[in-house]
Amino acid sequence: MNGCWETYSDYAHGSKGSAVIMTSLGAPKPRIYKSHNMVPQELVWEYGQEDCNPYIAEWQVLLDAIRQDKPHNEARRAGEANVTALMGRMAAHTGQHITWEQVANSDFQLVKDIDNMTFDSPAPIHEGPDGIYPAPQPGISKEC
Repeated sequence: MNGCWETYSDYAHGSKGSAVIMTSLGAPKPRIYKSHNMVPQELVWEYGQEDCNPYIAEWQVLLDAIRQDKPHNEARRAGEANVTALMGRMAAHTGQHITWEQVANSDFQLVKDIDNMTFDSPAPIHEGPDGIYPAPQPGISKEC
């Protein structure tokens, strides 16, 4: 987006330190720091081998399975990745600590009866009188 910070990186911050999960698609360079200051003096661990591009590696696994006629099923990993994403969304929307079990047992639906919507169905969310659409309110919104 023009005028915005242009980066494709993943970072993690916790109560005991921080981590760089990936700094670029081609060379992730993961590392862990003992504080939130990501400087060499605070480095605890870094991946000590040459990084492979994870996107190329996952395609190579798939292509090898096809070429060798071996079973390959990413359904479990994909499902778990989606549950993880749901946990993050639920935590951000509600402001609460969300567990795997809460997501698995939740019957929350962002859009009720979405299975029966058609192109002619009315929009499920409507703008307010000020023209702004309602946003989740952490501490107030409920999803579990």
